[in-house]
Amino acid sequence: RYAFVKVAPARSFVYGVVAGTKGQPLPGGLVTAESRRLAAVTDPNGQYVLATPPGAVTVVFADPRTDDRTTRSGQAGPAPLQLNVSLSPTPPSVHSTFPADGAADISLSSAVVVTFTEAIDAASVTAESVRLLAGGEALPASLSITPNRRVVVLRPSQLLASDTGYTIDITTAIRDLNGRPLTAAVRADFRLEPPP
Repeated sequence: RYAFVKVAPARSFVYGVVAGTKGQPLPGGLVTAESRRLAAVTDPNGQYVLATPPGAVTVVFADPRTDDRTTRSGQAGPAPLQLNVSLSPTPPSVHSTFPADGAADISLSSAVVVTFTEAIDAASVTAESVRLLAGGEALPASLSITPNRRVVVLRPSQLLASDTGYTIDITTAIRDLNGRPLTAAVRADFRLEPPP
């Protein structure tokens, strides 16, 4: 005779209190174990409990309303691991541009697309804060922002010229919904190659 026993995988816990950027308990904060599909939400007092496998664990703490976040690591074992944190203000930055820096073979009718790491203030998106330059001069263009406020699309008023270098110029006048400016200005150069 044989007996089959299903053994539950080992589990540990991370717990603690999450405070906002001003030191107040953060209700509704998101707590996730990096590289694992595990998450918890803080209660009205900023407290959380997160189940995690034993071993080294990296935990990301975030305020979904402001995108402020911080990361902590520790060793989860038989005893629960306590991690109390205060979030750090997280200013916006540029996640990507299209065309990317150094790109070539771009279509003459391409729009410029700038993706940010968090939602930005639409009022900060102007012809001075997001520009397309040719020979150092700004080209006439229209600007739009997607409903999630993370993506800005710049459409030149005329077709781009072949065999010409262009620069996407994004300044620190861009701000997030909390008024924090872009971490640094960004420039991305690309070139339209001449037709074969």
